[in-house]
Amino acid sequence: MMDCSKLHPRCKAECCACTTPIPKEIWERNQEHIQRSFTEKIEDDTHVWLVTDDARCVFLKENLDCAIHHDKPWICKKFGDESCSMMTCSWQAADGRERSRQERRKIERQHDKDTETYTNAMRKLKVIYE
Repeated sequence: MMDCSKLHPRCKAECCACTTPIPKEIWERNQEHIQRSFTEKIEDDTHVWLVTDDARCVFLKENLDCAIHHDKPWICKKFGDESCSMMTCSWQAADGRERSRQERRKIERQHDKDTETYTNAMRKLKVIYE
């Protein structure tokens, strides 16, 4: 798991600015750690997806630390391993090196494209389960 806290003043924890699938057991264990309200809840048999007004994780503290660091979902632990574009930090490479502005822009464009695809898929999932 990468340690990116040194970049938080610059990146503003942008990795926590998406609708992350949270396993239901983690969601249920950590209700008291919620940091912001959500406007939409999508769920299936195993996961919950929460949408907030500011598009941030419900467990992201104001100081950009994770309120459930002790019980993070696997996807959060996996972030930064660069196994796919959505697991790639635009600010820090898996080896800990800070990325150049050009590298960040390229990754951010791919993130935007993939996030749109992902969000549309989650909305379709909600329709299927309603």
